[in-house]
Amino acid sequence: MVHTPFTHRITFALVLSTGTVYAASAAQQSLPSAQQQAKANAPKTAPHPTAAKPAVAQATAPQNTGKLEEITVRSNKRAQQANTTPASIVALSGKTLQTTGVRDALSLARDVPGLMAETTSGSANPRYRLRGIGTNDFSANMTTAVGVSEDDVFLDSGASQGVPIYDLDHVEVFRGPQGTLQGKNTTAGMVSYYTKKPTNTLDGYVRGTAGNYGLWGEEGALGGPIIKDKLMARFAIVNRDYDGQYYNGSHKNPTGGYQYYDMRGQILAKPVDNLSILVKMHLGRNKTKVPIDHVGLLPGGEDAQGYTQTSTRNIQNNGRTDATTRRAGLSVNAKYDFENGWSLANIFALEWNHFNVFSDDDASPAPVDYQENIGGVARVLKQRGPGCFSPEQKNTLCGRRLLHAQPHPVL
Repeated sequence: MVHTPFTHRITFALVLSTGTVYAASAAQQSLPSAQQQAKANAPKTAPHPTAAKPAVAQATAPQNTGKLEEITVRSNKRAQQANTTPASIVALSGKTLQTTGVRDALSLARDVPGLMAETTSGSANPRYRLRGIGTNDFSANMTTAVGVSEDDVFLDSGASQGVPIYDLDHVEVFRGPQGTLQGKNTTAGMVSYYTKKPTNTLDGYVRGTAGNYGLWGEEGALGGPIIKDKLMARFAIVNRDYDGQYYNGSHKNPTGGYQYYDMRGQILAKPVDNLSILVKMHLGRNKTKVPIDHVGLLPGGEDAQGYTQTSTRNIQNNGRTDATTRRAGLSVNAKYDFENGWSLANIFALEWNHFNVFSDDDASPAPVDYQENIGGVARVLKQRGPGCFSPEQKNTLCGRRLLHAQPHPVL
């Protein structure tokens, strides 16, 4: 039997919908016991006849009270509220990112003042700038001026920084040099992503996206306890297709779009009360069809082969212009809490990234082949910690951070 992409999408939606319905059912089953407990603890006074209605409405659809959303940031090695952090920081919750339609590094820059994300190969290989400080290098293993991390794991390769944004707890953007806390390659600042972690609460969601120019996307997550208070897990996945708003007359197909998928699995184990071990694995691919606009230097926009591009949306790239990034990783985050309030933490991670981009340099249908291919591979081993934290959550220098990367350029 042949499985079409549409069949895969239907299967994906059905699986996640089943998980979401199960999560909602579990929440509904636990609701009566909570109501009974609240009723038992309520004062013995006659309630107002309409007192129960606002409570039900608030539980199903919380009203906007006008209060600022509180976000706990951790990039400065302390857990504290963003509005009390003595630094130039922008913190956006996962809910805000969903509401404003942030899906990748390029769209994140629209929501953060002072942050720019530019690229020559779509969202597969973004180049961040903070306060105008950045780099023009578009190679896969470029040295960045804006550091990027995911769950406190530093993403060194430039190509690995184009992570899809989905199922996040929040994102933090620290402006200014962050070398003291984050290490090198953070002279302009730091962008830190924090994903949603497994909890004892069974929950999940599924979300679909559709639009013109062949836009179609699915996203979902499911998490909860396997063994209550001892073993918890969460799985999230995203897939997105977009044909693009340009047309390639040479290849007779749309261009300027992308297709990416990414999946993430996390298991949180608590063998004893004071010890937590979080194991995370991720895998994904991002393929972007980059439209290359023709620029003729002769009168009328003509080039040396006599070609002139007549429309900005109808291009004639007769060579390959796609950029592909594949990434995978494994991390283990262990933390032990002492009885006196001190904590000992250690993060070990392996990251793999492969980047490959093709460019039709003449951007024309000329028979002369001006094809260019740039790529690279980055394998990174990271060991961060052990790090000690005092009861005031102040970081002390009781450990060290090791970083080892082996880039392999492909020309």
